[in-house]
Amino acid sequence: MIKNSLIDFRRAVISVALPWIVLLVAPLTFFYGNRAEFDFALDDVLVPLATIFITAAVILYLFLWLAQQGGWRKKHFLSALLVALGGCAFIQSQILVWEFGPLDGRGVDWDGRYIEQIIEVCVWSLILLGTFVFSRKYTNLPYNFATVLVLAGVLSIGGTWFTSSKGHTTEYVSTRANVLHPENNTILIVLDTFQSGAFSQILERYPKDARAFDGFVFYPNAVAGFPTTYPSIPYILTGRQYQNKEPIEKFAMSSYAAKGLPKYFYEAEYGQSYSALVPKSLNGIEEYNAEVQSKGGILRGQDTKEGIHAFVQLVDAGLFRVMPTSLKPFIYNEGAWLISHWLVSSLPPTQHRVDIRFIDWLTSNLVTKSDNRGEFRLYHFFGAHLPLVMDENHRYQPNLDLSWDNYVQQARGSLKMVSRLLESLKKNKVYNNANIMVISDHGTMTFAPRESRCEDEWGCDINENRHASGMPLFLYKPANSQGAIRVTDEAVSLGDISCLLSIEYKLDDCERSKSVRAGERYFYWYNWGHEYWGKKYMPPLTEYRVDGHAHDASAWQETGRVFTREGIKHVDLLPNVRNGEKISLVNADSNVYVAFGWSPSEGSHRWTDGGVAGIEFEISRIRGDEDIAFQLAAAPYLAQGKIEEQQVEVIANGYKLDTWAISKKGIFDVRIPAKAIGEKGHVQLSLNISNPAAPSSFGHSNDNRNLGLAAHWFRLRDLENRSVSR
Repeated sequence: MIKNSLIDFRRAVISVALPWIVLLVAPLTFFYGNRAEFDFALDDVLVPLATIFITAAVILYLFLWLAQQGGWRKKHFLSALLVALGGCAFIQSQILVWEFGPLDGRGVDWDGRYIEQIIEVCVWSLILLGTFVFSRKYTNLPYNFATVLVLAGVLSIGGTWFTSSKGHTTEYVSTRANVLHPENNTILIVLDTFQSGAFSQILERYPKDARAFDGFVFYPNAVAGFPTTYPSIPYILTGRQYQNKEPIEKFAMSSYAAKGLPKYFYEAEYGQSYSALVPKSLNGIEEYNAEVQSKGGILRGQDTKEGIHAFVQLVDAGLFRVMPTSLKPFIYNEGAWLISHWLVSSLPPTQHRVDIRFIDWLTSNLVTKSDNRGEFRLYHFFGAHLPLVMDENHRYQPNLDLSWDNYVQQARGSLKMVSRLLESLKKNKVYNNANIMVISDHGTMTFAPRESRCEDEWGCDINENRHASGMPLFLYKPANSQGAIRVTDEAVSLGDISCLLSIEYKLDDCERSKSVRAGERYFYWYNWGHEYWGKKYMPPLTEYRVDGHAHDASAWQETGRVFTREGIKHVDLLPNVRNGEKISLVNADSNVYVAFGWSPSEGSHRWTDGGVAGIEFEISRIRGDEDIAFQLAAAPYLAQGKIEEQQVEVIANGYKLDTWAISKKGIFDVRIPAKAIGEKGHVQLSLNISNPAAPSSFGHSNDNRNLGLAAHWFRLRDLENRSVSR
């Protein structure tokens, strides 16, 4: 005998609540909140998402119906449990959203999140217990609670959609990325974040990796324009450098319209296809009959497996959002993601997987049947970009130490992808006639350049991280060039590329290159954050003029100009430090004081990296030639049983001042005598650290930096008013 009707609206609402939050609200709000990070459109995933949501809801509905049919005494408890879990999932995914940094495999610091976990335990316990207790008294509570969750989910999706940045559209009907001309081809290959020094080391240690590069010339004396991708792509394609005078998207579009490769090849009646890593950096070139698509988008237009991967990727993201912090590492899976890695792909995660799949498709489907006068192709690969998750044979390697050797290993892997493409060009008999460039858009801020040198005995303006970010890979093969790869120290910049590829491919004919060789290469440094993908202007741009070899750090000279959206600011290259003024070493303005040997700021502190670190400033004198006290707030890197203290020798402008024995956090002071203070009050302090060590060597973490001191601030005081603490 049927005790309950199969069709019941209240039961349906209760059944919908949990899958609605987990399978639609959490994934979609994650998608809209991070839209620029995804290379697919909602159209690619909405149908499978809706399908799995409906399936889950139907299963739960039938389960509740069967429970009622069987007369199960706890059937009301089951309804309360479903809506309580839905409530917990909603609060976790929409309110208890913590900052974990980029979820791209670089590693997430899961330690020290006790407060977040305590908050989550309290919230989840309160919701679960409250729902169970009150649903016994108020029988309509599960239905009412479920209704609220459905409406709240609608508002959450609508809110994130309204505030989201512009995403990608779905037009994956066809592509010309694999179609070349039988004779006339210009191919620009960009390997993201590939530092020139990595290629130098590969040539030296692994020469077989470069066998495919017949006829190429390697330019190690190359300078980038910027330390990240967004402004670099317009610079590469047009030779124009962004200076914050107008919104960057408007600048890029006007640059493409004024000059550069897109317009040149359009007028030359070439076909154009841009297989982009960041399509946003190419907005505006569609006007020149140019096809712009992400590599993932191209693959989804050719292979249904890629569409499945996009769907699973978003499900993983939704599960990550709804899970409490204690379970998030299980879903995140060191950047490989739980379902994505085991169900869809065992290749390296993130864009490395897309690159491998794209090269497989491109080399298998390359054809030479273009009926245009020629073809221009841009292929932008993830290259050596962090996270370090791939070896030279494209195998997934989780938990790699952040070291130069592992970086070179990943760089070799990206170079082998390029070699496969070059061999495919040879197989299709279009290699010899093709003009080919293999470059990077910038170097890496993570690893100091191995070939760097400072030829100024008084030190150099640019620190190691900035210097490294401005040293890109630059390889060039003009048409019909043959022979083994050659190396030249001729000065070039990424701004030369638009000229080189549009004036019969002769470096000497480029007016810009003539000025470059006269010492007029410019590099603009800024502190980048992912939020700038959605902003109209770039962060303040600090200008460097490179007058000399790119490897010589002393050739990189700060001009004193900083380009902001409000205009050009002229700054003192070494700001005056006033008596008693506390100078932060961690905020955005602190980079001017850290001369060398420091890692980037980590918010609350800045680590030294290596055996020597420098702090540089000018003293705003109080009284004549008197001595002054320097104070540093810092904590040592210690390893129990291995490193019990750090001995820090303090030197000012060549004068040894003191040696600190640092075994705990504190404020450490030293007297700077008048004789050690240079002209205009200039002081360069060197901190010689006795026992710098990498946490990875003790199994503390994957951090491969040689840490010594974690510094917070410094201060100058006249000797009468200083307070000393150790």
